[in-house]
Amino acid sequence: MVKNMKNLLVSMNSKYIHSSLGAWYLKASALAKNIDVEVMNSTINDSIERVLANIYVRRPNVLAFSCYIWNIREVLWLCENIKKLLPDIVIILGGPEVSYDSLEILKNNSAVDFIIKGEGEIIFPELLRAIENMTSKESIPALCYRTGDGFYESPSFGIVHDLDLIPSPYTREMLTDNLGKIIYFEASRGCPFNCDYCLSSTFDGVRYFSMSRVKNELELIVALGAKQIKFVDRTFNANKKWAMEILEFILLKFKDLKDINFHFEVAADLFDDEMIELIQKFPEGLVQFEVGLQTTNEEVLETVKRKTNITKVLRYLEILIQTGKVNVHADLIAGLPKEDLVSFSKSFEELYMRKPHQLQLGFLKLLRGSGIRREYQKYGYVFKSTPPYEVLCNNALTFDNILELKLVEEMVDRLYNSNRYRKSLNFLIKYFGNGAYAFYRDFGSWYEEKGLFNRGVSARELYSLLLEFGEANSAVDIELLNQLLIFDFLSIDNTGNIPRELKYETDKLFRDKCFEFLKDPQNIIRFLPHLQSKSAKEIYRNVYFFRFNYSLTNEEDSFVNTETVLLFDYTRKDRVSGLYLTFLIMF
Repeated sequence: MVKNMKNLLVSMNSKYIHSSLGAWYLKASALAKNIDVEVMNSTINDSIERVLANIYVRRPNVLAFSCYIWNIREVLWLCENIKKLLPDIVIILGGPEVSYDSLEILKNNSAVDFIIKGEGEIIFPELLRAIENMTSKESIPALCYRTGDGFYESPSFGIVHDLDLIPSPYTREMLTDNLGKIIYFEASRGCPFNCDYCLSSTFDGVRYFSMSRVKNELELIVALGAKQIKFVDRTFNANKKWAMEILEFILLKFKDLKDINFHFEVAADLFDDEMIELIQKFPEGLVQFEVGLQTTNEEVLETVKRKTNITKVLRYLEILIQTGKVNVHADLIAGLPKEDLVSFSKSFEELYMRKPHQLQLGFLKLLRGSGIRREYQKYGYVFKSTPPYEVLCNNALTFDNILELKLVEEMVDRLYNSNRYRKSLNFLIKYFGNGAYAFYRDFGSWYEEKGLFNRGVSARELYSLLLEFGEANSAVDIELLNQLLIFDFLSIDNTGNIPRELKYETDKLFRDKCFEFLKDPQNIIRFLPHLQSKSAKEIYRNVYFFRFNYSLTNEEDSFVNTETVLLFDYTRKDRVSGLYLTFLIMF
């Protein structure tokens, strides 16, 4: 028996803002069996040497990691080197990156002693107890480990069928340790779909935590200070009744909170008018939805066994955005079987025209255990041999195509997803006339030719670059583009320090008119009622007036050449778009 055994769980997240749900599940499960486990938080951006030192000074007897595509390299490096420093340490790995091909991973990494395949909440405490008592592990399911003369791999896979048997990870210690971070929340496990590119395809069906537990945990998390709660359920609205009850609960309990947000991954084609009616009741920004569209090519969807009604997806995606109540993220995946550049650009255009608040362009990853990886030769896949196993080319896409898509992804992320250049981008895409995909591709090529990828380019500089790019095309109305760029800048930047490359004029007479406007109580009541207690001078410091030569408030982007004055209120933002509130005023 190992006396006073010290167990350490190290979470290695991809960013500081992320929290590790898996590590705290395991700690809670061990504690329920009277086994103490310490959780040590870190990220892959931390100094790996410092992480090693932090593990070493704790002198654990047992060291455990949850392994994902984003941290497996760092984890294996730590295993190798901590074993050199502490030769008697027992190292356990778990998580999706080691749950498949477990024996191969064990054989290639001599420092690793045990691998838990699948869900570990039941298995982990049993293994810790067996290590402590130095007893046989053969009766413990879903394990792969070293024996005296070789290796043993259980044929079973860890699945907890009754999720309420798992102790809650949301302790005061967990929430305090993750204060200010995104809190991940799990109301179900599994997915009703069996898409070949996803690990959820390795499980059948969806398992649910009890509704009472979900509600109690949500209240606890919010009460202890969580600001963003991200549901990790693969398809939150797979069960409409269940999803509606959770949304109704959130609306009832948290609708008056101004600084909290709930994020859900949803299937848009599973929405209906009743769910939309419920969403309409939500205050702006309380919830956001992530819609995994992936592609609009039905043949491609059929190839990867994804059951989706594309017509319905696009319809309800558009309806969700038009409610003005929710921030909508939409995802495409480049590199799916049978989808060439023409097909992908068509999918991009069909999604882009719906104007989701975020458009994520990802690249297929051939994950261990996924169906697409098992059949990679069928579609001629060449992919990276190390995590994240990203596609390099296949029968439908060359690597040159992938490079073009990478360029588009970069530009979409810098320009569209920043939400800083909304009207300017709409205008430029309209005037260039070849569609959104072609615009981002061409702007990216121009950006690359200027060597801008070789240095840092600020969001502020991009306003000037968009103007310069427009000036290179004689079809673009540069005066209007200049004004749109100023509008976009003032809508999101409260400094009033307009980039000098953007041309504008101001004068003392206009400034005097602005003060006169703010001195009129009726104007304050109408536009700025929350600032009634402040003097005109104080209000002036919190707003910005600008005289435009065009009417720019039309959301249809049809701009009339007429002088207008806009008031930007820098004390209030739209909770969905993140832009400052803007008012058309008359002097």
